[in-house]
Amino acid sequence: MGDSSHAGRRSVTVLRIRRIAHDGGYLSYEVDAQTGGGPVRRYSLTANLFVGPVVLFSVDDDGALANVVIHHPRRFGEFASEQWVHRFFAEWQEHDAHTEDVAAVTSDWLTTGYQARCG
Repeated sequence: MGDSSHAGRRSVTVLRIRRIAHDGGYLSYEVDAQTGGGPVRRYSLTANLFVGPVVLFSVDDDGALANVVIHHPRRFGEFASEQWVHRFFAEWQEHDAHTEDVAAVTSDWLTTGYQARCG
């Protein structure tokens, strides 16, 4: 991780995960995470365990809601496990310099670099 390809990339540190089960196979994770030395932010990841994408919601510094759709969530393992959250944030910051920075996204539905490569 010390090479120049990681220059400018901010690591994401997951501080707390709260798992919330819903009816119909839906599951959410509320995640408190910190990007670089910045403020702690709350992210919500929601999906159906049986089918479909994961939707990540967050609020930026201006209070605008950001929505990111992760169309191929299985690349990070099974969404039923909290390890999925750790893998998602670790791979996002370690392997994909072209992916939207989760802390910098401001509004509207966005497509991550993972969708472009896997879709």
